[in-house]
Amino acid sequence: MGKRRGDKGNKAGKTPPGDHEQTASSSATGAAVAVTPEQPQVPSIEDDIAQSLANLSFDEMRAAAIKAATEAARVKAEAAPEAARLREENRKKDLVITGMLSSAERVPSPKAHSQQTSAHVSQSVLEGFTQALVDRKRVIPTLLNYIDQVASLWPKKATTSWIAPLIILVQGSGMGKSRSMREAANHKFSFYVCLRDQAEKAYPYRSVIADMFAQTKPHKFTFECVRFLAGCIAHLTEAVNSSIKEADQSGDISRLLTMTSWIKRQITDDGGRVFWGEIEATIGKLDDQDVFSSLRQDSPTGSSPQPVNTSRTSRKGAITAVFTSLLDELKTALQQLSISRMSAFVKTTGVNKLEEIFPTQNLARRFFAALDTRSLIKLDTILSNSAMKAVFDALQHGGHARLVEDMQSFRMHGRAALLFMFDEVAALLPPAGSQQQASDTGQKTVKSQLDQLREVLGCFPYSDNHGVVSIWADTNMSITKIAPVSIPPANSLRAINANSIPDPFCGIFFWDLVPGPTTFSPAHQSIKEAFAANKELASFFNNLDLQARLWGSLRMLGRPLWRTIDSDGHDRSFSGLISIALHKICCTASDPHLVLTGSSREDAKLAYLALANARLCLNIAGSLHLTSLLTAKHMAICTNISAQRDMMTVFYPSDPILAEAAASALRGKGEYWSLFIGHLSTVMQDGYMDAGDRGELVARILLLMAMDDAAQRQNSNCGRTMPVSVRVLLESLFDDIKPKLDDYPQALSANPSKTRGSKAKGVMSAQEFDQLMGGLIFFNHFAYAVNGHFDGILQQAFVRCSAICCQVGQAAVDLVIPVYLAESDSFTAILIQVKNKKASESPSKAASITPGKANIGKDETHLPYVSLFLSLGQESTRLELCLDKSEKEQVPIFAGGLDVYKPLSKESTLKKAVKGLMDDPKYQHIQSINEQGWLCEGNKAILN
Repeated sequence: MGKRRGDKGNKAGKTPPGDHEQTASSSATGAAVAVTPEQPQVPSIEDDIAQSLANLSFDEMRAAAIKAATEAARVKAEAAPEAARLREENRKKDLVITGMLSSAERVPSPKAHSQQTSAHVSQSVLEGFTQALVDRKRVIPTLLNYIDQVASLWPKKATTSWIAPLIILVQGSGMGKSRSMREAANHKFSFYVCLRDQAEKAYPYRSVIADMFAQTKPHKFTFECVRFLAGCIAHLTEAVNSSIKEADQSGDISRLLTMTSWIKRQITDDGGRVFWGEIEATIGKLDDQDVFSSLRQDSPTGSSPQPVNTSRTSRKGAITAVFTSLLDELKTALQQLSISRMSAFVKTTGVNKLEEIFPTQNLARRFFAALDTRSLIKLDTILSNSAMKAVFDALQHGGHARLVEDMQSFRMHGRAALLFMFDEVAALLPPAGSQQQASDTGQKTVKSQLDQLREVLGCFPYSDNHGVVSIWADTNMSITKIAPVSIPPANSLRAINANSIPDPFCGIFFWDLVPGPTTFSPAHQSIKEAFAANKELASFFNNLDLQARLWGSLRMLGRPLWRTIDSDGHDRSFSGLISIALHKICCTASDPHLVLTGSSREDAKLAYLALANARLCLNIAGSLHLTSLLTAKHMAICTNISAQRDMMTVFYPSDPILAEAAASALRGKGEYWSLFIGHLSTVMQDGYMDAGDRGELVARILLLMAMDDAAQRQNSNCGRTMPVSVRVLLESLFDDIKPKLDDYPQALSANPSKTRGSKAKGVMSAQEFDQLMGGLIFFNHFAYAVNGHFDGILQQAFVRCSAICCQVGQAAVDLVIPVYLAESDSFTAILIQVKNKKASESPSKAASITPGKANIGKDETHLPYVSLFLSLGQESTRLELCLDKSEKEQVPIFAGGLDVYKPLSKESTLKKAVKGLMDDPKYQHIQSINEQGWLCEGNKAILN
């Protein structure tokens, strides 16, 4: 932390030049992607005044800081063209090395990728972090409400169960944790400290003050935390009072300090150097005023003052007294700021106009009179009046939400007025194994900096008008390390002590930066037009621009991270995006394939499990060890954390970009698929995942393998999922189906119309069959349908590159693959039912799968469709197109056994892995019981 009196060195916490001149190569949420090349150093004018900054008065210090920031901006602007030129030269060199200038399809190596995309990522991340937030699920209002709830409960919980008023943000990478903290800071005065490692070139940048945290020794850290927090509170009080004074003297209300301008000074391209220099100066002033005298004792001459060695209770009381005194001053300053804002609003709006929204004229007169006299007591009484709720509601609906916040925050009762935010907080944890090593060598174990900071935060006063809440966030860290158990196990005899924190907040879920994709994007419209004009996909596969536009539109779906990674519309930039996604889901900065085939079974299992979930739509619930690692390192989305912090539920929502990254790792690699299935089977046996029907899971895997193969067959140079025809998919899925499909039109023309009972029964024409076989299929993952009805879902799934998993209990159909018919500009589907029984099924069951039974809407029922009945478990092999049993618009296909599938015919190991996944261990146990003659005749039916 900052230097105290008697310490050598500068008070401003001078940072070596270049430590914070970083280039972002990450998402707007702060997750690092890769290290970028060294950039030209820009001279730092702030360093020249750092030594004397702490000795200046507040006004002098502010003027010096503004002057320094202006000069730094000028110097950086002059150096920018040269820096951009060098970046472009380095990027071109890397492209030449990797051959990307001559081959647009080649996926770059991790190192080349990080260098080539740094310029795009840097600019787009900065822009994305400051653009208007798309918050359709009201994440920020929910978070703000939870913050106020924690602040209101802290006075009660502080003496019973909570260590500190602390909220942990738990969510996977790329979901917007840092952005959520930034948005919350627009509504409450906040201090934001980013503690990320200096080597990470990510955004938000590492805060300058993080160096002071890193330089403080563990046994002094508690005292330094107190000085830091106290300095922040005191500096905010000074800034508020100064802005009020300037506004009163000049009559310019724009000089009043705002929450938005306050946080902007902290999140800057130089890590808030000027802002945190001011904080250091304020801490020095508090040292001079002996604010911390009760917390330290005199030390030998020439050495630094040391914290007092008192009991934990008395030390906590002394710290609380320091915070209480400073927070009382801040409370008064913030109330005066609210009064100034309310007064300015009344003057500009007019008293007569505002009187109309008050329930009574008497209440209005009392409010305006108290505002004119700046009477804190009278205003507090009036604003607490129940009748004021109607005033708040009227102002809120009238577009004056900020004024409502000022009026409500004026009281501060049961509300959070100040936030301390720590991003990448895992930096405060000791290195792995360091505490164990200290214990082994007999050294005294010191609490980690993280634990000490949490204890200091617990020293904030308990009264309900000192609303201080801290927020921590870090992706790459297990929840158990920062969120102690709130409830002891049921079989524990230990009483509940103050050893927990509020429940973690896992409601950060920003998804799809565009409204629900119910219509074709311009890219999809181009595909539609090209396909309709040529009746073939060749024109699309030969047009790289159309391909780039297609996947460019898909970047708007899924995580906000993908949108912030800029794409220049060229194929190579999209390849870089997929490479970034693959590195992140495998949690590696090196070659992801080294993880997938490496010696670490645990790392490989987690990586394969993440790849499986990104494509197969599985939910994982179980031990915190596995689920927290998937969230921390492999981009899983947390939906729930148990009260005891021992169970966590995670899943992977429909994300076309992440699914394509998983596909790029598995496509054409049978040995990877074998390992993929083997790890998936192990996790299911361990009880972490309920895959439901194992046969249905195997069917999804086979369909994805066929789709990957079909995309390569249709265009071997593409290297990613692209639209394919129904015929190509079926030929990639089944070994001997091509001659059957070739003969089917002739069989249709030879089959006369029939009648069955009173229902007229005809057959599909050869033209309708050709139209269906040429229909467009486009999916790289599965996603669950919201309900059992498919009206409109077919198109939504198609435009986000997804096939559909039906809900449990859905009649007749388990899986649905959307099919786009370009000539009629309509959607139909491949309807799939899966069985995993040993007994042979009747081929006629393929004809029983109809749109009516699947609840597909009336608009689709008249269109031709394909129905697949996959009897995976039966031992006899059979592949048949059931023409004589079909409905008029139907092409029913029956497939029995595993030998009919083309993806399994090439790899015997793969077939063995699939069979092992299909065979439930419980079934194998029952089978062994039967072989020993212990199973009665009445129960043998379960084997079939």
